[in-house]
Amino acid sequence: MRLAALDIGSNTVHVLVADVVRGRLEDVAHYVEMPELGPQVARNGVIGSRAAYALRAVRKVMEQARSHGYDELLACATQAIRQASDGPAFVRQASQVLGVPVDLGKIAVPAYVLATREDHIVPWRTGYRTTQLLGGDTRFVLGASGHIAGIVNPASKNRRSYWSSRKVPEDADAWFAEATEKPGSWWPDWSAWLESLGGERIKARTRLGNTKFKPIEPAPGRYVKHRIV
Repeated sequence: MRLAALDIGSNTVHVLVADVVRGRLEDVAHYVEMPELGPQVARNGVIGSRAAYALRAVRKVMEQARSHGYDELLACATQAIRQASDGPAFVRQASQVLGVPVDLGKIAVPAYVLATREDHIVPWRTGYRTTQLLGGDTRFVLGASGHIAGIVNPASKNRRSYWSSRKVPEDADAWFAEATEKPGSWWPDWSAWLESLGGERIKARTRLGNTKFKPIEPAPGRYVKHRIV
């Protein structure tokens, strides 16, 4: 069986074609384009005019993937799409291009969703909608202050505060009514959440790759230098 997986990410559109052989995936081909949705969403909270670039990127990588043939296509969209107020509209457009729906609910990994109460670019109630789109366990945390000061809030300074709750009801205001305000940075909460999901700690590898998978090139890789004009 041959699968194709499409990821519409914050900066890249990436498709992987792989064969399923005895329960394992063997890489056939992968293609990447860089429509760079992330900066636009971070500035304005919308995908806006970058949608055309992203949809063109989707068409291009999918044409390349189809040249290899595949039996099933899996598609998902990540951070920038979830945060953008026009994300659902973009997903509908992408679904038409693909001929299959893009289902954010199939993203089943745990998610830590952060918003800030005075953010003028991504209003926190808009950011909260992410909790209703994803399929995995989601923790929503609301930081005090705005777009930058609320995020860059080192724990060592012990400034501001944040709100959290174990529940994620459908309505943002209902969440806030149940949330508890805690003093200081949200960073320790995030660190504790990460640790709760981590496995056994191991020492960092001194050599990369193995006999089958050789290192390709130094990080960050050639794809970050690729620009779509």
